[in-house]
Amino acid sequence: MGDMSGGIFRLLGALANPLMVLYRWWRPVTDRASIAILSDELSAAVQRSEKRLQQELRAIAHEFMPVEFTTTARRSRGAGPVKVKHIATFLEQLGHPDLHRQRVVVLGAPGSGKTVAATYLVLGLLKTRQELDDSPRANEPVPVRINAAGWDGQQDFTRWLIVRLGYDYQVRPNVAREVVERGLILPVIDGLDEMDTDSAGTRACALLDRLNRAPWRGRPVIVMCRTTEFTELTRQRGDNGLHGGTTLTLQPLAVGTVTEYLKAQRGETSPSGPGHPGWTQVITHITDHPDGTLATCVHNPWMLGLTASTLGRTPHIAEQLISCSTETAVRDLLFAAQIPAAVAATDEGDETYRDYTAANVEKWMRSLAVCLQRRRDGGRNGTAIRLDEIWEIAGTHRIRILHALILAVIFGAAVGVGSGVVFVAMVGVGAGVVFGAIVGVAVGLIRFPLPQRMVWNAPGPSRWRRGIKAGALAGSLVGVVFGAAAMVVLVVEDVIGTAIEVGLNVGDAVGEDRLHLVVFDALILAGVAFVILIGVVTGVVVGLQVDPNQELALVTDERRIIHDNIQATAGMTVVVWLVSGMAGGLGFGLLGGFEDTRINVAIVTTYLLIPGSAVGAMTGAVAGLAAERFGLATLVFRFTKVMPSHPAVFLDWARRSGLLRVNGTAYQFRHDTYQQWIQQPRSSVPGQSLLTGHNEQVEEPVS
Repeated sequence: MGDMSGGIFRLLGALANPLMVLYRWWRPVTDRASIAILSDELSAAVQRSEKRLQQELRAIAHEFMPVEFTTTARRSRGAGPVKVKHIATFLEQLGHPDLHRQRVVVLGAPGSGKTVAATYLVLGLLKTRQELDDSPRANEPVPVRINAAGWDGQQDFTRWLIVRLGYDYQVRPNVAREVVERGLILPVIDGLDEMDTDSAGTRACALLDRLNRAPWRGRPVIVMCRTTEFTELTRQRGDNGLHGGTTLTLQPLAVGTVTEYLKAQRGETSPSGPGHPGWTQVITHITDHPDGTLATCVHNPWMLGLTASTLGRTPHIAEQLISCSTETAVRDLLFAAQIPAAVAATDEGDETYRDYTAANVEKWMRSLAVCLQRRRDGGRNGTAIRLDEIWEIAGTHRIRILHALILAVIFGAAVGVGSGVVFVAMVGVGAGVVFGAIVGVAVGLIRFPLPQRMVWNAPGPSRWRRGIKAGALAGSLVGVVFGAAAMVVLVVEDVIGTAIEVGLNVGDAVGEDRLHLVVFDALILAGVAFVILIGVVTGVVVGLQVDPNQELALVTDERRIIHDNIQATAGMTVVVWLVSGMAGGLGFGLLGGFEDTRINVAIVTTYLLIPGSAVGAMTGAVAGLAAERFGLATLVFRFTKVMPSHPAVFLDWARRSGLLRVNGTAYQFRHDTYQQWIQQPRSSVPGQSLLTGHNEQVEEPVS
């Protein structure tokens, strides 16, 4: 008994370190020094994200149109407009005792450059923060731009912000809660005007209410919104919207700025050269009619950029632009010309884009817009979508049911075959049916699986120390389970032995004793095998996976999300297959004592080929959930035609063609106005006649 107690204490001692690792993963250290380090890491991640967005928006300081803004701040009266790239410096010069504690509202017309202003503001605040010494910097909040379109209007705003930090920057929930509750996050809320699809403004009003009540009342926050929508919100609420907020209003571009930009773009973007008369016609018309329809419509960066890109591809559209009598007509003409112009600029000889007609591309873009709208209506992010989320376009219920059925068959077959080899065929069939049904239901309940990523080389400290700890922890836990089972067998043997002493037949006693000894030996040997299996597999998988900081340093490519998930799945499948086959075969070989080498080699080989393959297949099926749903969606697309059968190629083409942009690792429309416009059903492609002289019929997407 003493030896057993000593063994238990030694086992607990061996488990102490792995259990501490698990506890620290679940409850990371949140002391001041640790939070300061995390804040600096988050600051660097936000900076990389905002710089990339600026590049996608072509909003680098020396390239972006010189948008200006005015403000209601008393100290700035009479100072005149300020360029948007100096927005952070301007706020600092207002003389506020703490720059990062300000509450600011940035207003502007649709397409006036609010998102660009948000990027300059975030980057400027980050620069100011980085210039501080260690001690004061630890108390300065990190500005983080978030899109409010994903908030449902009912969830607690603090809780939602914590979720966004985890989703966008992989911050652990309890750590995110600490930094938010300590006031170390400055939310830069974009898309307040995109929260509601009607004029009621219910969700937007709810968000402003949250920001004006404890705990956010008086906390730093920056809100971006369209001027008209914000004015309506303040009218409905009967106050100034954001209490204690300084208002900055982005101004329309001056006529001189518009014409100078078009002159600069004329020689850079026009394939026919700067001498095409279309450019001159538009520039002259805007100069001669500064208050005309065209000049009024293109006085914001979004529409001016569309005009330049449209003239660059189809300069003969100039006469139609000039003849438009309303701003809506100008907008519709520019919007309608985008897809035909993008298709015309595509290499017709490339078989990859054989089906990229104006009609098909508009249908695909509309399917994407409808999916984003459904996400928004469901309280999720309705402005951007990652490649691993494209399966939602094929129908979430449809794909989840198909996925559940397929994995139920895979798991059922794997468990059935594996169990049939170990035991008997009837047991295998029963186990396969039951386990397949359980897995099918579980997979169907998983709504939005996230892709895994594993790499051999990653910057930063070695990951294998983390892998070894995780493997030791997992193996120890499995050892405890099998050890407990073996202890139960010993207790049962004692009970049986007592029963034998009081009257059982001796022959029966010997048979029962031998049976339980065999069970005990099997548990011990199986425990050793599975400790090795689970420990090695867990160690390898965790050792190869990258943590959030390393993944950010690797610069995740939005086009490779599914590719990386497939690689990770294949790696885990091979490792589990080899280790499980060897562990199972060796375990039963040890049980037989290796008396007949040929028989035991056959056992090991059988386990490697059949149960090992089954376990490997099951592991791959679980690890590749995101890639599997993406693959199912591509099959559905082949029949429904709502998207091309190679959506990754299409999304990248749309980004290069200027129809979409990339924000982080997600694709989104260049502007929500275009996203809303393309959802409107049309019987033909209005812009097709601009290029080919005829229209093509557009099939409505299948929802």
